[in-house]
Amino acid sequence: MTGIGRRSFSVLLAGSVATAVTGRRAQADSALAAPIDADGPTIAVAGPPDSDAARWAGLLRGPLGPLAAPGALRLRYLGGRDGVTGANMFDARALPDGQAALLFPGAAALAWLVGDTRVRFDAARLLPMLAAVSAGVLCTRGGARGLAAGPLRLGCDALVAPSLSVLMALDMLGVPVRPVLAAPGCIEAVQRGEVDAVFARGLDMPAQLASLRQAGLLPVFSVSFPHPAFAAPATPDLPDLASMLDGTPAGDHPLLAAWHAVTAASLLDAVLALPRLCPDTSLARWRGACDQARATNALAGRLPGNMRLLTGNDSAAALGTVLVSGAMQDTLHQWMATRLNWRPT
Repeated sequence: MTGIGRRSFSVLLAGSVATAVTGRRAQADSALAAPIDADGPTIAVAGPPDSDAARWAGLLRGPLGPLAAPGALRLRYLGGRDGVTGANMFDARALPDGQAALLFPGAAALAWLVGDTRVRFDAARLLPMLAAVSAGVLCTRGGARGLAAGPLRLGCDALVAPSLSVLMALDMLGVPVRPVLAAPGCIEAVQRGEVDAVFARGLDMPAQLASLRQAGLLPVFSVSFPHPAFAAPATPDLPDLASMLDGTPAGDHPLLAAWHAVTAASLLDAVLALPRLCPDTSLARWRGACDQARATNALAGRLPGNMRLLTGNDSAAALGTVLVSGAMQDTLHQWMATRLNWRPT
């Protein structure tokens, strides 16, 4: 696949979204038929059983098990992989009794941020109990030399995806870059010679980096979570993208604040949250279980080295980095419309 223009990218994206929505409709309609009132502590997973959100649910179920003792913490899967439908369903159907918590991926927060019209939930009304944040790495063919080798073909699983953070940053730095819709996966597109840059992140980042190296792509810079208290590079030997932006005219770019929010959503691996108006006793139970899981390092050895678990006020601050003002969202929407011919689907 070659680089595609704005209109072609939007047409391809619209077609892929329409196909996915049609395929999920029966599942979503069935789940919407009943309220999400849990008979005992439940994690409502915004995604199907094979999604990244489901992987997080599997990781957290054991450490948060005391919430449901002597039984098991229940899992309920809702909607598609990007978490939007599941978050919508939870927002509309969950009872504020503190029994069910929503576990959603950063992709759902990113969809909310960019103004995707599918979004019906209000991210600002969720009360985070736990958040997983990480850093990412941009890899290019030829390493740093690849940035100057002509228009960079950046692999994108979808237009609204974590790679949007890198696309925005490279634009601000003046690096010519073209998004390439790489289906079914960016690494496979690299192996076919269709793209020469990929943004690696998430639970599988070590494996992604190994596969990208084998395919001839080398790490260029790290992208840290854009909150000073939680920022940590993916690897200490790589330059940090935020520092690169600050040291150039891009540091005064009107898009920079919006970029921070997009990057935060892109590097939020998962958020566990309760609806507002839950009883204080329920909030305390969930907070206590999450704090205990973090304090005992219950997931040691099961997460990449740059992944951090945040609880309490820290998890709220991490999600708050995405919740920018309406003016910043307008700036982002205008850039997406101009640069990518973005029209919310």
